This record gives sequence, structure tokens and C-alpha cells, in this order.
Amino acid sequence: MHVVNMQSKTFSVLSSCLLLIATVQGQLSGSVGPSTSISDKKAVKTCNVLDYGATNDNKTDVGQPIMNAFEDCGSGGVIYIPEGDYLIQEWVSLRNGTAFAIQLDGVIYRNGTTTSQGYMFGISGGSDFELYSSTSKGAIQGSGYLYHMNGEFTAPRLLHISDVSHWSVHDIALVDAPMFHFVIDDASNGEVYNMAIRGGNSGGLDGIDVSGDNIWIHDVSYLSW
Repeated sequence: MHVVNMQSKTFSVLSSCLLLIATVQGQLSGSVGPSTSISDKKAVKTCNVLDYGATNDNKTDVGQPIMNAFEDCGSGGVIYIPEGDYLIQEWVSLRNGTAFAIQLDGVIYRNGTTTSQGYMFGISGGSDFELYSSTSKGAIQGSGYLYHMNGEFTAPRLLHISDVSHWSVHDIALVDAPMFHFVIDDASNGEVYNMAIRGGNSGGLDGIDVSGDNIWIHDVSYLSW
């Protein structure tokens, strides 16, 4: 077990066994997490990606439907990804959203063999954001083994939170990233908890890389194979 006090520090997590991340109370400089509740966001609007062209058949690209839903709910509301399997081919980039959430109850699978070091799922700028699963079954699957079996570790990353304030990520799983699983940079007042990260045992497959201020990370497990 590693105990991490996170305020304005950077750390990388990678272990060959179950890794629990916890923080010692009293190290935070202020409140963390979204400014408004999920119920308040849902009261504004819910944007179901199935209404924006997504299909949960693991064949149709869900990237653009998520970004289209963001156009309607990115300034207040919840982007809802129902249970089912979704293919992602066009990487998702959501910028400068406010008072919104993404409810990921399905599983998103990476498609394509690009060697770009971009992020499959990126949220940058803005504030009052939450990414979560209401069922704890939501996940992003990177199928990194398709790269690693050929000795390739310069590849896409799964999740990126950048320059966002008052946010949280919880109750989802990140699985088998081609490169990093979860990168947080220049973010503030955030909370990460109740997450599972499963990936290969290599220095390029970090669990969580963090830089920012007043971030609380706890109850996260990393298991490598």
C-alpha cells in the first residue's frame, strides 16, 4: 500500500499487485469535487448519446455523438451513455464545459491502430464537471495488448483531465491502456475515488499521473498483469 498526500505534487502509480491509493486528511487546502449535484445537472437537461447517433453495438463510432451531446449539455446537464458496448474511433475532446457531467454506464472500446499519443477521452478547461457510472459498470477499454504484443508503447492514452476546476471522476474502470491510463494536469479542486485500473506491467502504462492543486485521490486500485 502506498499513502499519498496530494496537494501540489506529481506522482505516478504502477504496481505489479493490487495498489490502494489513500490520502491523509488535513492536507487539502479547500473543498474538492463538483460545485453542483448530479440531480441539479439532470434537472437542467439529459443528453442521451443514443439520440445523437450512437449505437451500443460496438460497431458504430461513439466519438462524434458524445461531442454532439456536449454541444447541448456542456453548459449545464448530463451526457448519458447507457449500458452496452460502444466503439470509439474519433477521440473525444470536450473543452470549456461548465456545470455538466458524463454518466458512463456502458463500456467504450478503442478502435484503430494509430500510434498517436493523444487521448481517447479528454476534458479540458471549464469547471464543475463529473465523470461517473451510476452502476459502477462503466469502463473505457483501450485494448493496449494489441500494441504491447509487438513491443509498441508509444500509443494513445485513455483519460485526460486538464485545467479543470471543481471536478470528480469516480465509480468507473480504466482497462488495458495502450499508454497512460489517466493523466491529470494543471487541474484543481478535484476528487478521484472508487476506481479500478487494470493494465500491463510496464513503466509506460502508469495508473494515474497527476499535477495540479488541491486534489484528493483515494480508494483507487491498480492491478497489472
